[in-house]
Amino acid sequence: MLTKEEKLSKFLKCWFGNADEAFNPAKLYDNWVKKYDEKNDDAVIMDNCCKQISELITEYENYDTDDLYHLVALVIIYDQLPRHVFKGTRKAYDYHAKALAFAKKIMNSKYILPNIYYIPIIICYVHSE
Repeated sequence: MLTKEEKLSKFLKCWFGNADEAFNPAKLYDNWVKKYDEKNDDAVIMDNCCKQISELITEYENYDTDDLYHLVALVIIYDQLPRHVFKGTRKAYDYHAKALAFAKKIMNSKYILPNIYYIPIIICYVHSE
């Protein structure tokens, strides 16, 4: 069984993949089309996704860390995922304050992350406007 830290690391790696290829438009398109084509029933997919996201959000509800990479994962979990999965409902915004707190913790750190990891942080700040 994975620890919470290992899960966050795995989640972040899954989210970004190979950071050198993360913004390769052809690769992004190919991955999206492949994943989309594999999904036949959108309602079932959304039900499963909502359940998994809810479990992930609940699991890290009282979790805190100083690891910047894990904080980035938490920003994504609390900002990006609810906004997409729960779009059109109040639940899409319920976790924004938590995401913003994690984002501020990253920005107040004296350490610097590779640029690609700041994208979800910037998006979180944009969402707070």
